[in-house]
Amino acid sequence: MSGSEGEPSRGRARKLADRVLHLRARHLVVGVGALVLAVSGIFGGLAQMKGPRLYTVAAGAVHRGKPWDVALTRAMVLDQAPLRLRNARDRWIAVGARVEITADESRRDVADVLQVVGVDGLLDKRPADVYLLRDKASANLLHPDLGEDLIFLWEQAETAAVPKTIEVQIFGKKQRIDTFSGRLDWMDKAPRARAFLPLEDQRKPS
Repeated sequence: MSGSEGEPSRGRARKLADRVLHLRARHLVVGVGALVLAVSGIFGGLAQMKGPRLYTVAAGAVHRGKPWDVALTRAMVLDQAPLRLRNARDRWIAVGARVEITADESRRDVADVLQVVGVDGLLDKRPADVYLLRDKASANLLHPDLGEDLIFLWEQAETAAVPKTIEVQIFGKKQRIDTFSGRLDWMDKAPRARAFLPLEDQRKPS
């Protein structure tokens, strides 16, 4: 084959190879794009699903569940309580609730029942104490089918603003086998409902 006859053949072969490479590149870009969209869709969906979607209850309404039924009654700002403040100029955020144990055994985890959400300046997420409204004693133990009126206390720093309304979440637990002990127990604490309560200022005028 002469040089003049081979040049067109090589040119056609080069064009064909360029076209194949171009098609492969387009397919690769499309594939990567689809993968990116799929991944972003998954993580975008997870981002939207993040956090519990809680049932909102009204003050005084009983939210039934395990291992306790709960009815939130009121929320207050106090300057005094049966428990001493860690910092004398701080204040108490107090939430009243009626709690009845629905599990078969008495419960000592009363502080797990409620949590205040979105309030600035709280010293701890868990309540500093929970006491019985009837005698101001600490609610260390609640018994099944004996409802009690309780006050949950959170200490709020003096420098934090006092909100007009607070969100209070009711938590529940699931009964399952503890993989470490092998015993049936109430575990997996998680929020199950919430209420928005106006905050009554019950502090004494200074």
